[in-house]
Amino acid sequence: MSLQVGYMGEPATWYWRHAESFAEIWTAYYTDREPESLFVAVRGDRIVGYLTGCVDSRAAANPAQAVTRAAIRYALFLRPGTAGVPMAGSVRLHRPTGRPER
Repeated sequence: MSLQVGYMGEPATWYWRHAESFAEIWTAYYTDREPESLFVAVRGDRIVGYLTGCVDSRAAANPAQAVTRAAIRYALFLRPGTAGVPMAGSVRLHRPTGRPER
């Protein structure tokens, strides 16, 4: 479900093709650590959406860390459809800018 609505309610498949890693990156914190903060929308007998939240956003996983963990676990650097995304993110995250960190 997360890959199908992962880009502002629209499919994220145009930039990410590995559903399991996408779900882990964006929902694992909520399913594993705060399941009481994860809500599922059901229409009839069909799941039509979900909403995640957390009690303390400082405790939630940093998206860059979640991508790094998934990249290692699923070898995303080697998979078609995902190889460029973690690489682009890691380059952006680690490129020296000449500015001090805040």
